[in-house]
Amino acid sequence: MKHPHNQSVLTLIFLGTLLLTTGVGNAAEDIAERKTRVIKDWFHFEIIIFSELKPDLSEEVWPDLVQSYPPDMLSLLPAENGYRAAQGWQLEDVVQYESLNLIREKPSITRKWRSAIAAWEKDQDPAVLNHASEPLALLPADAHQMDSQVKRIAASPGFKVLYHAAWQQPVMADEGKTNILIQAGEHFDDYYELDGILGIHRSRYLHVNADIWLTVFATFEDAAREKNRQERSLAKSPGTLALLQKYPDVLAYELSRNQHTPHKRYQLEENRRLREAEFNYLDHPAFGILIKYTPVEYVESAEDN
Repeated sequence: MKHPHNQSVLTLIFLGTLLLTTGVGNAAEDIAERKTRVIKDWFHFEIIIFSELKPDLSEEVWPDLVQSYPPDMLSLLPAENGYRAAQGWQLEDVVQYESLNLIREKPSITRKWRSAIAAWEKDQDPAVLNHASEPLALLPADAHQMDSQVKRIAASPGFKVLYHAAWQQPVMADEGKTNILIQAGEHFDDYYELDGILGIHRSRYLHVNADIWLTVFATFEDAAREKNRQERSLAKSPGTLALLQKYPDVLAYELSRNQHTPHKRYQLEENRRLREAEFNYLDHPAFGILIKYTPVEYVESAEDN
């Protein structure tokens, strides 16, 4: 939902201070003297989503919101493991993945994404392929470029970091939009605190279509009684309980069922041209998104010739 511009003075001052630090380290001198090459149509993306704990929403009007998802959305996957469960019923897929190294995806989504990757590889110098990370795989912390911004947000009273991730992917001109599912924060029943789609596409310039939702939860009065009921129910199924105990996050989710309800929901919906190597800020009175993208470079070696 589009909304009037209504940022608090605190948010504006905080944002200005936040962006004073680039967080990009200096390259070693010997690397600077060697030749670097850009991987064509391949980009590093990094995103921070943070909320204001006490936002000024006095002038905002929020209608009842119905969330929807595009049929071709994709998830960012952990680099060390291609599938991660969020709920108990997904554990069967986790076990199958770990034993067979197999991801069960919708064939249409798999074919579309594999087709895009194949088209990119066909247009590349074979020497560069080994320098590109797995597409849409979350990068480790040592590959992040915005850690200083995350630390500033985390240390600032009144603000909370909800999500921080970095990944690489190809973005070719006029090849359609990559819709990336973003889900983070607290997770109760069918709702995440942070949920939505980040669409990335390119015509002459690179653009992002953000449709991100922030949910504030309320706790039912009988939540403690319901949690006890969930614990007793699991105790009657030792096999299920033993499996869940191997995945603490999933176990915590299962024990939290039927105890919370969405109290307020806020939507950030914006289409924005992204500027290369800059902090691109998408604002909302309740939360904000920082996005940065850069072409992926590598230092040429003798093996590349």
